[in-house]
Amino acid sequence: NNYTDAGNGTPTADGYCFNLEAVTSIPVNVTAVGFASFYSPVAFSVPEGIEAYVVSSYSDKSASMQLLEDNVIPANTGVILKLQEGANAGSYQFNIAEEDIEQVNNMLRGTATNTYIEGSAYVLSMQDGVVGFYKAMLNKDANGNAGNTHFLNNAGKAYLPMDGHNVRCLIFD
Repeated sequence: NNYTDAGNGTPTADGYCFNLEAVTSIPVNVTAVGFASFYSPVAFSVPEGIEAYVVSSYSDKSASMQLLEDNVIPANTGVILKLQEGANAGSYQFNIAEEDIEQVNNMLRGTATNTYIEGSAYVLSMQDGVVGFYKAMLNKDANGNAGNTHFLNNAGKAYLPMDGHNVRCLIFD
């Protein structure tokens, strides 16, 4: 077997041994534009200074966003994070929630790893100083090669699948 030394491992007959540490929180960066998308396969508590929203419905030209009132992001749930008024941009510690909560009505999806997603979708972006959901470029194939059927969704990020829609963007009101 071939193993990589991730630190101060001691070689064994099979490779290296590792020290595993439990993760109880992760840092999430919310930039000066005041928004970020987020996805995780485990539930997280929303820290002070941040609000988390889901997309409860959408039409051809708009999306309805709903605040998660209980300050817990359920496992396997994509959300849009927003700085609360008066909060500063920067890194926020998101703690793993002690208990998961029931899934909410949410149109957002996400991926835990960099993944090529098939079909039309909108991703959080800023263009010409305007933050919103912009149509993802279908410039890859399923293997990440040049093509026109997939887009790359980055690890830990949410996206809004919207097949058959041709609007350029959905901006926040």
